Amino acid sequence: MDELAWCLRHIAADHPHRGIVLAALSEAFGFRFVLTGTPGDAEAAVVYGEQAVAVLPAEDPQHGLALGKLAEHYIVRFETTGDRPSDLDAAIRCSTQATVETAATPALLASLAYAHRLRADLSGVPDDVDAQIRHAEHGLAMADAADSRRSLLYGLVAGGYERRHDQAGDIRDLDAAIACREEAAVNGWRDADDRARNLSNLSFDYLMWLRATDDPADVRRAVESAAKAVEFAGQDSPDHAELLYKLGMTYQVRFKLAGDIGDLHAYVELAEKARQRAPADYEGTALANLAVAYIERYEHAGDHRDMDTSIEIGEEALAHPGLTREQRGGCLANLSTMYRKRFQRLGAQSDLDYSLQLGHRAVRASPDGHPELISRLDGLADSYVERFRRFHEEGDLDTAIELCERALALPGITSTQRRHLQSALSGHLLTRFQASGRPADLDASVDSAEHALSEIDENHPQWPSCVENLAGALLHRHRLDARTLREPGRANLDKAIDLIERAMSTARPDSPSFLGRLANLAVAYQDEAVDPERRPSVVRRLINAVGTATDTTPTALARAQTNIGHLALQAGLHSEAAAMWRKAIELLPQCAPQGMAWEDQEHQLGGKRGLVGEAMATHLAIGDVAGAVELAELGRGILLSNQLDARADIAALSRSAPGLAEEFEQLVAEMEARSRIGERLYDISGASPLRRPPRHIADRWDRLLHRIRQLPDFSDFLAPPRLAELQNAASDGAVVLVNVGTLGGDAVVLQPDSVVRVPLPNLTQTDVEAHANALAGVEFLQDDSVTTARIARTEGASHDLLAWLWETVTEPVLTELGYASPPGTGRPMPRVWWVATGELSLLPLHAAGLPDGPSALDRVVSSYTPTIRALALARRRGSPDVRTQLTVTMRRTDGLPNLPASRAETAHLLAGHPGAVSLEDGDATAAAVLDALPRAGWVHFASHAISHPERASKSGLHLHDRTLRVPEISRARREHGELAYLSACSTGQGSLFQADEAVHLASAFQLAGYRHVVATLWPVNDQVAAMAARRFYRLLGDSPTADGAAVALHDVTLRLRARFPGNPELWAPFVHSGP
Repeated sequence: MDELAWCLRHIAADHPHRGIVLAALSEAFGFRFVLTGTPGDAEAAVVYGEQAVAVLPAEDPQHGLALGKLAEHYIVRFETTGDRPSDLDAAIRCSTQATVETAATPALLASLAYAHRLRADLSGVPDDVDAQIRHAEHGLAMADAADSRRSLLYGLVAGGYERRHDQAGDIRDLDAAIACREEAAVNGWRDADDRARNLSNLSFDYLMWLRATDDPADVRRAVESAAKAVEFAGQDSPDHAELLYKLGMTYQVRFKLAGDIGDLHAYVELAEKARQRAPADYEGTALANLAVAYIERYEHAGDHRDMDTSIEIGEEALAHPGLTREQRGGCLANLSTMYRKRFQRLGAQSDLDYSLQLGHRAVRASPDGHPELISRLDGLADSYVERFRRFHEEGDLDTAIELCERALALPGITSTQRRHLQSALSGHLLTRFQASGRPADLDASVDSAEHALSEIDENHPQWPSCVENLAGALLHRHRLDARTLREPGRANLDKAIDLIERAMSTARPDSPSFLGRLANLAVAYQDEAVDPERRPSVVRRLINAVGTATDTTPTALARAQTNIGHLALQAGLHSEAAAMWRKAIELLPQCAPQGMAWEDQEHQLGGKRGLVGEAMATHLAIGDVAGAVELAELGRGILLSNQLDARADIAALSRSAPGLAEEFEQLVAEMEARSRIGERLYDISGASPLRRPPRHIADRWDRLLHRIRQLPDFSDFLAPPRLAELQNAASDGAVVLVNVGTLGGDAVVLQPDSVVRVPLPNLTQTDVEAHANALAGVEFLQDDSVTTARIARTEGASHDLLAWLWETVTEPVLTELGYASPPGTGRPMPRVWWVATGELSLLPLHAAGLPDGPSALDRVVSSYTPTIRALALARRRGSPDVRTQLTVTMRRTDGLPNLPASRAETAHLLAGHPGAVSLEDGDATAAAVLDALPRAGWVHFASHAISHPERASKSGLHLHDRTLRVPEISRARREHGELAYLSACSTGQGSLFQADEAVHLASAFQLAGYRHVVATLWPVNDQVAAMAARRFYRLLGDSPTADGAAVALHDVTLRLRARFPGNPELWAPFVHSGP
């Protein structure tokens, strides 16, 4: 090179050999680039090559040769920099001109075909693919058997046909590709590595042929070809890792055909080997491929650890510097899918947030014409649909539909992609119809699903997924017709059921769609138009089927079992319904496991409304009273139970196994630290997520409990309480569990020595829902298409409500207890703790009675408890020796009415307790309150509050700077909290839609450690609230304990009733929780 450079410096500009020197120097730089990989050499090869072409006369034979070499240098520079598409245009012009000047040769034609292939990679333009095939076939026809370029030309011919088949779907192109590669396998390879690459590509062509023919022989040929590729290459081959992974992919396809789980394990094992043996330039790709393998196994085997591993490896791949820009885009898209799938299983909002972020980045990495843009738009749409299901913002659905429509309009879409998108769009439109009730969306959903199915039959692999959305849309059309037409008919219903049945018949128990189809089928058969005679056999068939499911996703399994239970009840199969609902309730703790954010746990339990009530009613109907009580306790208050478990007394464990006790405390501390991070565990600006998957803590928690329960005397450590334990909570009175379901209403009275069922024949679900809705201030509006809820003003309890409660619930229960009349003069009133399921928990059972007639207030002192276990724990908790008082007063709150009586309400507390801490108005910030709570054994709030009807975690106390929410309060732990008096609106009112969770401000303070809580069931009058508080504290006196709280509040309510007899909304809202 030095000599050539010297020649160039000394040769005259018009010297006849100057062009030859420039061409030689260009070739020398190109050769050195091959040896060193220095980008500057690739650049110099192009620069000197361009000068050579410019200097050499067009008629000079060397000019054509220089053009051919320059074309190769353009290609090399493009592959080196990746950002000069114009290099490919120049390469094609030079090669084309060279074939004119020097006649076509295999070398020139190979270069020209290769340049067209690279340009097709960028643009996907069919003309480039056609040119690739044409020039490569021409070159192959010219090349003799000894030509070293035959292998490259075979690859270009076959690759061109493969791409054209992908674009147009013409099976003849795939046939040509296979024929080409089979011929190359015989006589078209240079060495073992080259032969191995061809065989590996041939295996993929066999798999593509399989999609068109469904011939099992094709998958056998694919596996054999891929295995030969690995064998021929050997472990020393630079392609060994890639060939291993491709062999694994053939096992994956064989698994989908035959269902042998061993093939799926082999796929993951080969992907792991590929990662371990990957050379540096393939390491990032190997990581990305391994992530895909783990998510594939998760979808079929259901082990969430595979999903977590997939995400961890996918993150590692995304950060790998060896990934190309194209590979990085694919990695972003795959990770987005993985996070979305984990959200679908576990409900962690942070996973969905990150999925959306990654999905947008993947789309931005895919310009128009990019071959993966269609699938990435589809994935992003799916994430938006999931966010709609979480927050019910219709704009998310609109975005998802727009993304699907954009993908459908893109050029180059294949028939497979079009069918998938049309089916997905059908589902999104149906979801929007369910939200908005617009019939146009339902019609469009049906049309889109029918288009997806129009070109395929039942044997096509896409048929089951496409038919599910059509069946769902037809089912909703049937229901709409039933509401709007005089004679609706049942054609849509029959077709929907038939389609789901046929789709069900194609689903294996290990299929991700198996449980969903079971659940949908159970819903379809519940329609009133279905022949009742069919239901019993369907129920038994579905029960058998759900027992074979290998998918252990708790939410999916519980949904299927719940739906089958409803169908069994409708069929009159009470034992079968009870069994299904028992299994579903036993899964509820797994649906919202330890370690997840409160709001995520709440979301996971959101679809279980009414389940506990139905399960309890059915168990009582079949005579299983003990089972009914235990299920009610297990299925209610899942969130509270998680918190109580984390705060369990481990003194005995510390004495028996101090190491396990220490591990328990460390894990609890980690859970609390995680919960304090908040609801967003990912930095949406682009930082990597925390390396702790949502199930990480839950798995450790489960393993730790298992180890503890292996110890002598600890077999029931934190196990669900049995009936005898629940009875013990009623040590000085009676615990009354009140329930209503489809089969009717009942109460179960628990006392230490007895458990008695009390039928409540006049208690119905319809009445309970109507009264609870009115008291919660929620109004349901029904039109032909959809039911919507809106917040309305609540006036509190009425005499009608209290009379109805007395006649249907409290009078029968108190009569059974022997309290048919008030106790005699001087005799203490008996105690009753009410535990109501579902919407019954929103009603004032303590105040039930007839105007100027018998009432619960005259016969018993009533208290409430969110769960029986919470009452038992409150009884065991010690009382403080010294009274430490905190008062929080908010006379003025922005946007809300002033509370002028609140200062007087708390003034007497401050006057009687000189050491009391007072936070008033501007001083009552969230930070100040949270700082003071752990030091206050007694706390009094006089402020506004919010009770959220849908998500109780959004309920809170209005302070100076913000609202103090339920989860924050529950974490403000007080070792010996005695009394929390919440003189604010609706502080004891739970969520109407998640009533069985018994989460409200009162239970939050119980979780924070307060034995006694006084709260309200609806908005209270400021002046009345102040009167009640003054009387309450006067009766309690200065004692550091508040064990007289229930009796004191009972007295306050009696006095308020005497003063405001015609206004139960004024005297009845106050309730006590605690021992």
